[in-house]
Amino acid sequence: MKSKKSLCYAIKKTFLHLKYMEVLLLLDKTTLPKLYFKESNMTYFEKYEDISFTNNFAFCKVMQNEEICREVIETLLHIKVGKLKYKSLEKELKLEIDKRAVRLDVYVADSDRVFDLEMQTTDNKNLDCRMRYYQSMIDAELLDKGADFTELKESNIIFFCTFDPFRKGLPQYTFCNTCEELPELKLDDKCRKIAYNVNAFKKVGDEKVRKLLEFISTGKSETSLTNKISNELRRVQGNEEWRAEYMTLEMLKKDTYDSGFTAGRNEGIAIGEERGISMGVQQAKLETAKNALTMHLPIEQVAILTGLSIDEIEKL
Repeated sequence: MKSKKSLCYAIKKTFLHLKYMEVLLLLDKTTLPKLYFKESNMTYFEKYEDISFTNNFAFCKVMQNEEICREVIETLLHIKVGKLKYKSLEKELKLEIDKRAVRLDVYVADSDRVFDLEMQTTDNKNLDCRMRYYQSMIDAELLDKGADFTELKESNIIFFCTFDPFRKGLPQYTFCNTCEELPELKLDDKCRKIAYNVNAFKKVGDEKVRKLLEFISTGKSETSLTNKISNELRRVQGNEEWRAEYMTLEMLKKDTYDSGFTAGRNEGIAIGEERGISMGVQQAKLETAKNALTMHLPIEQVAILTGLSIDEIEKL
């Protein structure tokens, strides 16, 4: 009977030649991740037991805890929040065919307000325009057909950034619309957008906010709220079902990137590297979506995984 070490080696050796459904059939969901990470040089993606609060998957799972989610919002905005309704976790908003989809990490609402909380670890240098687009799509989703504009709820879009999004050295950037000619005249459109530069936490005056941002930046926990988040994160890390879900999503994402690069590089020989890689990535996304559908993943989750629209996936 093969040892776990030799079994790990066999999986590693044949990994790229197996379909992911076949891999999952070889080992049960709780055994696969543990064996897969047994080899120290396996660096395809972050180990599940090492994921931090800044990992998008972990962030979304932890924020499913309503008590934590509410306390985070109350700490940042200095308000009292009522019972939260989870409008979505990683929700995709797409109102018209052929329009770009918006995927929201944590999208919740109380009776009077909506809150979108996002974890951002990559600086794509487009946060300002992303905020604008997110706001427009949220507003369109909130306003029922034929409803009056005054029925729009107060909206708060909050980004936790592990970098300085506007490169001005501030720990917090808050945006509300004002009149250029009369700065004291504010546009009462009920919209607020906040971006936190978590690494600048030392500059924050409010202790509770400072400690929260410090936790996100360094993992150091010194308050009741951050202790709750730490405990919930450990619970997430110990959830074998979520481990398998994370493993599957990361494997499929890696498949998308690897297949896209390989297909694009080969195509690029004939038509130019840049165009070829773009075409290859699209083809890889389609193939990954097909694989995910055979694993009976929900269409919405496949859309999040591949970046394809729901309409594109339904045509497969």
